[in-house]
Amino acid sequence: MIKFGCDKCWLLEASEAYEAVTDLPIEIYLINEPHFIVSIRACPLCSQRYLQITTEIVDWRDGEDPIYRKIIPINDAELARLTSSSSLDDRIIESVGIGRQSLKYDWPSGSDPIIYWGTGVNIGLHD
Repeated sequence: MIKFGCDKCWLLEASEAYEAVTDLPIEIYLINEPHFIVSIRACPLCSQRYLQITTEIVDWRDGEDPIYRKIIPINDAELARLTSSSSLDDRIIESVGIGRQSLKYDWPSGSDPIIYWGTGVNIGLHD
């Protein structure tokens, strides 16, 4: 099994890993739209890179739009594929890390956020 990250950026507990990874600097924005952001974060200690996908769905109720975030460690080949694509689309993004452990952050309207481990990434709905 391939190990990703270090004991400072990819921790065992999902909520701790989420906090550690989202504190890492963003290296590059691949897509930076108001409700759809795809970025790469990098750990300065171990050089591990993470793909982060943030989607928001405007529901026009109470100003609390649902937000969903997926974070997955990526390897050098995946980084190259993501950054060299002239038209990054859902298919390319979702092909990253199939079967690999990922972090999920779900914050539906009217609820508290939930952070948990998942597998792979899917983009889901967004505006």
